[in-house]
Amino acid sequence: MQLQQRVTGEYAGKRHEMLCVLEVNSDTLSLAALSPQGIKLFALQYDGDTVQQNRSRWVPEQLQPVQVLNDIQLALWPAEKIIARLPSDWQLQHSGVERKLFERGRLRATVIYTQGKPLAKDGEYQLVNHLYGYRLQVKTLETATL
Repeated sequence: MQLQQRVTGEYAGKRHEMLCVLEVNSDTLSLAALSPQGIKLFALQYDGDTVQQNRSRWVPEQLQPVQVLNDIQLALWPAEKIIARLPSDWQLQHSGVERKLFERGRLRATVIYTQGKPLAKDGEYQLVNHLYGYRLQVKTLETATL
């Protein structure tokens, strides 16, 4: 599967936008992010155990590619797969329109599915990371089966 998504982030009163291309096959997950001007911000590959990343020197330290991967997984992975890998003091609550991630009873992140299915073209969701204080608005622009 391949997805192209427009990600608009808000952090510390500033707004940033990037285009992400996510490719998932049976062996690996690849994620690349571009600026609105087409400049490569970062690329990473994840094989289920190890993350390899390459980031541009222009990317601010606050933007961690692994955190982008974590956010995508929280929003898009099947809930039962996430729950199976969570440490014992973490909990995921999932309904059809919302997910909430808790650590020791404290809310860490919320995902709200705002339009359609997130993996479908024109699907949208919003992710709020309560721990780090940022918000992402994600719109799926294209989707393809590989």
